[in-house]
Amino acid sequence: MASNPTEVVTPTITTPRATLRPYRADDEQVFQALFQDEQVNHFVLYRKSATPEMIQALFQRILHDVYAERRFAVWAVECDGQFAGHAEIKPSRADDIDGWEIVYMLAKAHWGKGLATEIAERISEYGFKELGLDEIYATIYMDNKASKAVATKLGYELVKVRKEENAEVCIYRKTIA
Repeated sequence: MASNPTEVVTPTITTPRATLRPYRADDEQVFQALFQDEQVNHFVLYRKSATPEMIQALFQRILHDVYAERRFAVWAVECDGQFAGHAEIKPSRADDIDGWEIVYMLAKAHWGKGLATEIAERISEYGFKELGLDEIYATIYMDNKASKAVATKLGYELVKVRKEENAEVCIYRKTIA
């Protein structure tokens, strides 16, 4: 990897239909609802049930640690002025990924409309152009057909499958063109 950003300020960025902006304190309730939705959470690497206290602690870490220490970019996703989801680009903590990865999750009302593709494409562009990365990863559960299709459509290539405790995880990688 040619670049390893040490300070990342989360900017507001846009897609044709969405605005990705830093979280605000008044987003906590919608953040909680998204992370507590079992259908949404089924496809996220946090897959295990999270208590409201755990989700609140995560939200507070984003506001007070991630942003303050400029660790990585994490966004609230809005469509038509309404909260629609969550997105990130961050250094991977997985032993078998040496680089940054994208993360996105949408409220069910926004599934199946191509919005995930827009968001993943824009986050990837941000990583390559603004952060100077030369490769980006996406870690996707084997049963998440929609996100696997998004990754493939955007030029991410499957590089390995990792077996975890209760599932298989696909590791996709995209390199700068």
